[in-house]
Amino acid sequence: MLEEDTIYTFAVAAVNSEGTGDFSASSTLIFKGWTEKAQSTEETNSGTTAVIIVVVIVVLILLLGAIITYYFCTNQK
Repeated sequence: MLEEDTIYTFAVAAVNSEGTGDFSASSTLIFKGWTEKAQSTEETNSGTTAVIIVVVIVVLILLLGAIITYYFCTNQK
C-alpha cells in the first residue's frame, strides 16, 4: 500500500532463531508508482518466455531428427 510520490525510509535486519541482527544503514526512496515498472517487467517476462519456447521447440526438433536417423540407420537390411 505504498503511496505514489511519497518518500520512504527503511532499514533491514536478519531474523532467525538467535533473534534479530543489526539493522542496515537506512535507505531512502521516492516511490513513483507501479505503472512503469509493471510494464517493463511484463515485457521482460514475455520476451524470456518466447526465448524459452523457441529453445524447447528447437531441442524437440533436433531430438526427433536424431530418433528418426537412429531408427533408419539401425533397421536397414
